[in-house]
Amino acid sequence: LSLSLSLKFFLRHLSNNPKMGKVQSLLLNRQRPPRSDDYYFSESYPVNDLHEAMDVTSVAFSHEENTFASADSKGKIRLIDHKAAEVNHSWSHGQSATEVLVSQRFNFIASSGRDGQVKMWGRENEEPKMTLRGHSMAVTSIALQEKEAPSELCSGSRDSCVALWDVETGSLLKKTNISRNLVTCVRFSPTDSHIVGQCGEDRSVKLWDTRQMRVCVEFPGKRHIQLCCDFRSCSNIIASSSSGQNGIGGEITLFDKRQPNSLKSVIELADPNVTSSCTGCVFLTPSFPSLLASIYRDGIIDVWDTSSVAESLVFSFPLESSGGFASLAWNDSARQLLASSHTAGVFLFSFVDQPRILLSLLQQL
Repeated sequence: LSLSLSLKFFLRHLSNNPKMGKVQSLLLNRQRPPRSDDYYFSESYPVNDLHEAMDVTSVAFSHEENTFASADSKGKIRLIDHKAAEVNHSWSHGQSATEVLVSQRFNFIASSGRDGQVKMWGRENEEPKMTLRGHSMAVTSIALQEKEAPSELCSGSRDSCVALWDVETGSLLKKTNISRNLVTCVRFSPTDSHIVGQCGEDRSVKLWDTRQMRVCVEFPGKRHIQLCCDFRSCSNIIASSSSGQNGIGGEITLFDKRQPNSLKSVIELADPNVTSSCTGCVFLTPSFPSLLASIYRDGIIDVWDTSSVAESLVFSFPLESSGGFASLAWNDSARQLLASSHTAGVFLFSFVDQPRILLSLLQQL
């Protein structure tokens, strides 16, 4: 008992120091639940304050090696080389930026903001190469599909609208309004370019068919606002994360589109140590198609095995110095996770699966 308490105290001491920390890694055997002695500590990780301790609202990996894009609550968009710990380019969205993504095909960065606009940025100048106007309130989420022509961008807003845009021309293709459908997240299906997953403040998760711009599936409503969603690689399963506080809510829900109206097909994943909202979730595909990472305002990162309900929590990684996490991104080729925080910038993690699961903190930016 004393050893366990000492370890918890040591963890908390390291986490509360924003400028000097230790790599806190969790080694777990999947055949048993997490234990406190799965932690180990190694060399100090570098802290590069590139975000000036800002509230970083969104991150997205670039197709270029060692680079990612970020957006913050002041509207600053950055393209960062994390290996060199340098900001390669930066732009200003104007108002608070809500989400950022990187186009591999057209080599631009897109940002959404509370000004109701989506802006596309090139590296040749500081002004946006294209601005998409069509929402009357904050654009809370954007998603991009480039697998099939024409490439399309989907945007969701607090004006209860979901819109579809032509990436090359910037023209508004379709837009649909559903009463009280205040959108929090939109994501394209990885296998069907015509399907978009969407969740919102109406506590529901929906699937849209963009060919008619209509809802084709609506899953049973939840008790709390749904904040983020993501598809498993097979596209039959979509995960959504719930808001929460005081130990109520904050769960992840797995819905099966093959049985949209059956409560028996709904699986909830809840970490008993979490007391607040689950702000983001992402499947670690294609390398680990059944593994799902999630982040919380408590400053915790969890990884779940969604192929087995009985032993679903693979491990939990607490990082109190983060001030709470806001968004999450996965780079499959490098097997790295990015987690943005409300007060401490961006944390870069390395993920290894052999011989046992290992998540280690590489850098704070």
